Amino acid sequence: MNSKHQTHSKKEYLLVLLFFLVLHSCTRNEPLIARGLTMGTVWMVNIQDPVVDPSRIKQDIQAELDRIDELMSNWKEESDVCRFNRLDPETALVISKDTARVITSAQHIYKLTHKRFDPTLSPLIDLWGFATKERGTFPKPDEIQQALQKVGFEGIALDGRIIRKTAPERSLNLSAIAKGYAVDCVYDLLISRGYQRVLVEVGGEVRASQHKEENTAWRIGVESPLYGETIEREIIAVVGLSDQALATSGDYRNFFEYQGRNYSHIINPTTGYPVASPIASASVVASSCMQADALATAFMILSPQESIAICNANPDWHCLIVERESGVRHYSDGMKELLEHEN
Repeated sequence: MNSKHQTHSKKEYLLVLLFFLVLHSCTRNEPLIARGLTMGTVWMVNIQDPVVDPSRIKQDIQAELDRIDELMSNWKEESDVCRFNRLDPETALVISKDTARVITSAQHIYKLTHKRFDPTLSPLIDLWGFATKERGTFPKPDEIQQALQKVGFEGIALDGRIIRKTAPERSLNLSAIAKGYAVDCVYDLLISRGYQRVLVEVGGEVRASQHKEENTAWRIGVESPLYGETIEREIIAVVGLSDQALATSGDYRNFFEYQGRNYSHIINPTTGYPVASPIASASVVASSCMQADALATAFMILSPQESIAICNANPDWHCLIVERESGVRHYSDGMKELLEHEN
């Protein structure tokens, strides 16, 4: 064999080898941790099953999150929410199945939490400056009362996918439940693709499959809400999730100070004022992240005893409530059974 023929043979061999290396890298069968941005926050997905096409999965996850945001955003003019908010009281609107499903769940939780979870709070959110983070003077009592007149979930009627206003000036803000629903949608998407060991997280709201490994639950840390300038962040509890979701709400990352007093970003729908309760955080485990997200918000307003009573009456719901000053922790019966570690 001459040297020229040998050179061609080597080139052909290298090209074939390179082809198989590239093919293997594009179709690698490995677990996947993917991240991205949505709804003003970060999403993360952990798939412990082999993933053949990681780039395609990432694209599909992002597309699903974008789809939900397009439907329920308060900032996108053609979302179901914005179209409803522009609606005349005597006019009906047909919304998507997804938005209808979220509103139906919100109505259920609104009743169970004694109206503490209310997605019609936009007039108060705007008044207090939480929508823009630009706060001027402290609102006057008469301004708060005027805003309260525009609040109340009873002023919205939903029949299937047809929604209308039964009271004037009602508006929707699904930000306290839509993020949890987006987690559920991504989770369902991955399960429908055949993945069985999955963790989905959007902005701290989490949903986990039955197992991370064989007969092993996903272990999720609950952060202390009591850290500050002199206290480092720490995990106060580890919860074992198995085909469950976890959401935490707290005032330790979003509040403002007025005349030496801290005010939470969470508004009490019955008073019109930001929450000034002794609760620093509320963590909720539920069968869906949509439920956990909404309940965690409501439990920041209710007393620990009321929240625990709601959970104990619903076998799929569990909660951990942490008080601000004392650090005292309150557990529903089911939450104690889910704890794998506690500091």
